[in-house]
Amino acid sequence: MVKVELFYGVYVEGIVFSVEIEHNANVKALQEAIFDKKQYNHQCKFDFTMLTLYLARKKEGGGTKWLTDDRHVKNFLRGGISTEYEEMRPTWTLDDEAYFGANFQPRPKQVHVLVELPDLPNKRLRVEIGPRIEMFEGVPQIKIQGVQYVTLPAAFLDKCGYKVSDDVMLYCRREVH
Repeated sequence: MVKVELFYGVYVEGIVFSVEIEHNANVKALQEAIFDKKQYNHQCKFDFTMLTLYLARKKEGGGTKWLTDDRHVKNFLRGGISTEYEEMRPTWTLDDEAYFGANFQPRPKQVHVLVELPDLPNKRLRVEIGPRIEMFEGVPQIKIQGVQYVTLPAAFLDKCGYKVSDDVMLYCRREVH
């Protein structure tokens, strides 16, 4: 089948980029292509199905008008989610008449799809602090008073979840004492 190059604007990030995809692919495949192209799997921990896609055109007069990639598009994308654009359904195909149609030809300076990222915390997740552990069973005690270097036995590090082959020696600053 024929591939088309579609341009996408990402809300909040304020960027526009393109992805090449089969013209008869479904919207789910488009979500996955965008997810892979932007490498969200490396930056954030969410599934590609959490991307919300909107068709970046609206009806004007008797026809339709695509969002224009001009000097205002970055501010538009950073300004929040617009309710003027239709959400795309994952099971529908791109060549559906409601989206791009069978004879779609992308033109320069057009944005075709708007991408909404899922709401993710921008900070690390807060970890609940449990009861204080005073002593590990079967792990040697470590003395740090009056020493300049501390040796952490491999057995201790293994109990803490670190896989090391040998003991680890750390420098202990005076401020710690």
